[in-house]
Amino acid sequence: MNRLVIVGNGFDLHHRMKTRYTDYRDYLLSIGEDNIVTCFEKCDEIAPEYMWNRLEEVIGMLSYEDAYCYLTSYGSDEWRDSAHHDFQYEIDKMTEYWPGLKDNLIGWIQNIKYTNEDVRLRKLISESTCFLSFNYTNTLEVLYDVSKSKITYIHGDASKSNELVLGHRSDDWYPEWDRTNSDEDVRLLEASKTMDRHFENTKKRIEDIILRHKDFFKTSCEYDEIYVLGLSYNDTDRMYLQEIAVNNDKAKWYFNWHSLEDLACIDHYALCLGIRSYKKINIDQ
Repeated sequence: MNRLVIVGNGFDLHHRMKTRYTDYRDYLLSIGEDNIVTCFEKCDEIAPEYMWNRLEEVIGMLSYEDAYCYLTSYGSDEWRDSAHHDFQYEIDKMTEYWPGLKDNLIGWIQNIKYTNEDVRLRKLISESTCFLSFNYTNTLEVLYDVSKSKITYIHGDASKSNELVLGHRSDDWYPEWDRTNSDEDVRLLEASKTMDRHFENTKKRIEDIILRHKDFFKTSCEYDEIYVLGLSYNDTDRMYLQEIAVNNDKAKWYFNWHSLEDLACIDHYALCLGIRSYKKINIDQ
């Protein structure tokens, strides 16, 4: 029986591991990186808990309205020489969190404590089982003795201290000001360039990631069973699964659900992926 098991963060959360991005926030504060937290939480005007729960999505947003007060009109009585750069400086500050946010990821993951295996999941593991992990952690190796050679870490493996994939998938990052008129004010033009660089540097390029792991996707065919455990069923993850689905039209899929929302998402997922044979399961029960 050839089996592929795909695991997302819900798999680690099932094992009661502290792998939420809100846990990452706590880690940053614990190591004195308060500035990263403060700077990130200023980049959008929504509740901090929501921001951290949807960290990668929020990276693709910038709430720059607060910076407008630094865009002093050239004819204003309040004009001063520093006003040539105040607005751009504030936009720069909004993006300062990114290097630290990404660089501290490995340290956080390497400090996460592993718990215990779930004996019910042991039955999914055999010599012919392969794994695709969306996680940075080594839960499969540590708790289930799975060989690293059997696992494809699609977003990076923190134990190898290599670069971890983190970023947004937004293509709509243009500021509200009209770029056709930004040439009239060099400050707007410079701020636009800063934002462009930020969004380009923080974008998750799925096509490149798939190409980087082409050996896995080329050989991911003729599975009898495919288990999806702990994914959030978003459009980004679906792009990876699409590569697998096209080569496994006869496989039986098993989608784990955690919330009632997941149940509806699974049906939509299966429809979009062209999966005819699938079943909904719940590993928490």
